[in-house]
Amino acid sequence: AFPPSGRDEEYHQALLHEPQALEYVKAVRGFDDAHVALGKLGYRKSSDGREWITIPQYLSDSTLSGFKFRVTPWHEDGKRSRFAREAGCPTVLYGAHRLGRATSVTIYEGELDALSGDQLGCPAGVASPAGAKAWTPEWTALLAGVDTIFLAQDAAHDGDEGAEKV
Repeated sequence: AFPPSGRDEEYHQALLHEPQALEYVKAVRGFDDAHVALGKLGYRKSSDGREWITIPQYLSDSTLSGFKFRVTPWHEDGKRSRFAREAGCPTVLYGAHRLGRATSVTIYEGELDALSGDQLGCPAGVASPAGAKAWTPEWTALLAGVDTIFLAQDAAHDGDEGAEKV
């Protein structure tokens, strides 16, 4: 089941009005206003009081399909995961909706890495919201017309395995 249309904008507007979370996204993560908007990064507070940066996920036709959540650093407790995904939503290739007719693509390990790459001027960026090792044949098909693929995985065991899978 997909989230209600407009929820990405709702969360995005919440981020713009939440000073501490916006400061984290801009000063700590380094995103400029244009890329906060391009990624439609957002903010939400869950029922348990934890605060999250929201990262919307879209199908290749730009339909909102779900969210990945990254807990804010001031709510990290070392016991629970820093990341969560919206239950019941499909796992889609992050950034596929912005590929268009790209001839070069960079495959990143995470969504925020892909958005950072875009800000730095790297070729169109995509990422698996389910981690480095979660590449699917459907995502390979989305890259059928691409001439050059760059891999930008983390320098760790999972990143190495993810690069091999791609």
